[in-house]
Amino acid sequence: MDGSIPRNSLFYPKRLLLYDEIFIGHTPTTNYDMETPMHKCCVWNIDTGAAFQGRITVMDIATKKYFQSDLVQDLYPGEKGRNK
Repeated sequence: MDGSIPRNSLFYPKRLLLYDEIFIGHTPTTNYDMETPMHKCCVWNIDTGAAFQGRITVMDIATKKYFQSDLVQDLYPGEKGRNK
């Protein structure tokens, strides 16, 4: 998503106008070399790859403060998760 497109532009995705904020997962931020939540326009991606040896992340949506676990492979040595 190009964050420079204004909300009132014809090119702004209409589905993003339905809500002030959208919180998603199932697309690890680690796919984009990010270990922290990602924010573009009104979408927050808080999936930080715990199923793939990343971290579990929780976010207070009121303050946007987030907390992360240690790396999953450090918490569960020998567990390969989806990396089998």
